[in-house]
Amino acid sequence: MEIGEINQVIKSSSAEVEHVATLVLKHSTQHRDQLASFVSFSQIKYDSNTKVRLLEDNSIDTIISQVVQVCKEKLPGYMVPTYILPVSRLPLSVNNKVDNKALKALFSSVTAERLADRTQVVDKKRKDLSDTERTVQKVLADFLQLDIDNIDVNASFYQAGLDSISMTGFAKRLQENGIRNVNISSLLKRKPSNILQHQFWLISLDPTVASFAGIQDHQEKQSSTSLGASQLLAQKIQSFSTKHEQDVCKTLHLGHQDIQYILPCTPLQEGMLARYSSSDEKLYFNTFLYDVSSIYSESQVYEAWVKIINLYDILRTCFLQTEDGYAQICVKRSNIHWETYDMDVSESLIEVVRKSANIYLSSNRSLHTTPIHFLLLKREDRIILSASIFHALFDGHSWALILQDVERVLQDKSLPTRTSFSKALPVVLAVDMLSSERFWTNHLRLKQFYMFPSQSINAETASTTHKTLSLTAKYFEDGRKRFNCSTQAIYMAAWVNVLAKVSKSTFTFGVIVSGRSSETLDLTKCIGPLFNCIPCCLPLDSNTTWKELVTNAQAFIVESNTFQHTPLTKIKRWMQAKTEMFDTIFNVQIAAQDDRGDQLSLVERDTLSQADVRSAYSF
Repeated sequence: MEIGEINQVIKSSSAEVEHVATLVLKHSTQHRDQLASFVSFSQIKYDSNTKVRLLEDNSIDTIISQVVQVCKEKLPGYMVPTYILPVSRLPLSVNNKVDNKALKALFSSVTAERLADRTQVVDKKRKDLSDTERTVQKVLADFLQLDIDNIDVNASFYQAGLDSISMTGFAKRLQENGIRNVNISSLLKRKPSNILQHQFWLISLDPTVASFAGIQDHQEKQSSTSLGASQLLAQKIQSFSTKHEQDVCKTLHLGHQDIQYILPCTPLQEGMLARYSSSDEKLYFNTFLYDVSSIYSESQVYEAWVKIINLYDILRTCFLQTEDGYAQICVKRSNIHWETYDMDVSESLIEVVRKSANIYLSSNRSLHTTPIHFLLLKREDRIILSASIFHALFDGHSWALILQDVERVLQDKSLPTRTSFSKALPVVLAVDMLSSERFWTNHLRLKQFYMFPSQSINAETASTTHKTLSLTAKYFEDGRKRFNCSTQAIYMAAWVNVLAKVSKSTFTFGVIVSGRSSETLDLTKCIGPLFNCIPCCLPLDSNTTWKELVTNAQAFIVESNTFQHTPLTKIKRWMQAKTEMFDTIFNVQIAAQDDRGDQLSLVERDTLSQADVRSAYSF
């Protein structure tokens, strides 16, 4: 960041501006560094004996407003000063240079209330706030339990007291109050100039009430265009269903009355199905073992799973290849594939599970029936439930929700309302390919995809290695506050640094995204495979600082959110990549306390022999 450039822009903004000094300072009441520009004016007369102080002259407020406007128009968002502070004069040292220590002392002596009053000044006192600005202002005040009069529409959310974690709760509160086009990505975006002039939005660490409201108003004006695109997509999905219905009924031996819907697959599902069908291995089947000993009866567990499967459409889905790609077919009622086996004490649990799963998977190699298989194993006083499921039906987030709902049924508790996968599908398919191509070709503009250094590995003896780092939550919280970023950005920066040490070059790596950010639906409660894997390349050399690396990681997380469902095959084609773009994958998953449920206890890998781990969990 060029401080001199900031000073030059401020000096050129008005003939009344005489001298400018910009410093990076942190007030004692705040958690991070901020830009503060001290400005003196030609109309204010002074001499060397004049005390250096903040001015309270209302006549210069108009000039400061002009300075702020010019800064927003000519500077990137991160270079716009948080504070424009009018001073009686700039203090000079004995060497006739600006005395930065004196300015720092002046800044520290100013109260937080007085700073807030001077924050990008006069605009906050205007009375002609838009309806959106008033709503956001009120919601922010209520959320932070502050007096609404103290919420400056031009002060950043972070200055008001939000952080990247509390943004999630704030976003939900905004949605509850009628602000529809809101997600974490839009909260972290800020216009560098008039939003109605369609300037590019730059990532900023200081989103404000006014800038955020401007984005929302702009999106509302574009809603008719978005609605047209949504209607066109709905027509394409309906056309796909109509075209292939007869073939589906004939091949799967189903009547029209047996089918709830026929839909195209997501790009991720397509990729899984293509690799599965071209391989002799039983790819993408996952098996989980749960200990249900002496908790519920066999019939209770069975009935609970039957209810959940018949409740959620994706769990009644099978697949069929068509000339237009794979179709996913949801049947109205599914015949659950459930087996019970009484084990002898001499039998190996792993061998029994493997044998049963292999027999089932061989019988349903075509995936023409829902690829879910259950095996209830009874041995002495222990009962183990083995659940095998194809990955095109779920993701990690979904599986946790499924287990929670199974337990709710077992405990005779009410079930939450969930968004069906069929309603979520249009969100996944509604990718703006033109904007996506522009984003990804810019992000991956180097067009060099460095692979992980190859090593000779014997597939027969290969095993998974788990490493645990014991770091306190405070360690990451301090880092998050220091760099003003999400925890994921810190993890990502650390991972990039490790890869660079291994390869001695810039790595492109895959990033697992949840795919659950939507402006129209609550996808956090949806059961289905919404995740995706997207490429990421963060520049790193010997001169890169940790702050720069973390900031770049945070920018990628925010910017890529809009393009989280871009098909990897499309990105590869746009980049004209002749090889795979990455062979390492980065994923951050924050485990909630109830992810596995209270009663359905997962049989830990540590209780199995190392040789059996891969077979037991990756059929």
